[in-house]
Amino acid sequence: MFQTFSKISAILLLISAIIISGCYSDYSTTKTDENRQNPENLNVEPAKDDPVELGNVINLNTEPKELVYKEIKLGKQDSTDRLPGPTDKKFVAVLKFSPEETEKIIERAKKYREPVAVEIDAENWFPAELVAQSQNSGDESLKGKTYAATDFLKTPYTDGKLIRIENSDYLILELVAF
Repeated sequence: MFQTFSKISAILLLISAIIISGCYSDYSTTKTDENRQNPENLNVEPAKDDPVELGNVINLNTEPKELVYKEIKLGKQDSTDRLPGPTDKKFVAVLKFSPEETEKIIERAKKYREPVAVEIDAENWFPAELVAQSQNSGDESLKGKTYAATDFLKTPYTDGKLIRIENSDYLILELVAF
């Protein structure tokens, strides 16, 4: 009887080891395949803060007091169900100007369209002040108003928005190239 119990125990242990090994293998393969299919998962490029390079990417009349930006290759379908092309990308910049310059930028942007209230998530590469503000908001978001980004557009970027974050002189610029 003991010998039968030992054989059954050994078989159950072997089956458990195979199942656990198979589950781990499936998980790691799935994650690797997901990263291959969605390049955004691999977008680990650090954010940049070079004002000269920024001026080559967007129209910038005044140098910001603070800046950080990132270009993100789009690797999945957008809301139009259009497949992304090889040159589709998004550009996000966080800019901080003097209070006077921020007001001038906002006044010019209002001429294109009326502002709309918006909430966005703070990215981990945003300035610490904005990340802290999002964490203190209660819902982990930044509140602000969105404006036309027309004055900042430069080829290849054809559309976008400018978001002024509440209670700050931070502007978040989001541009897209299709």
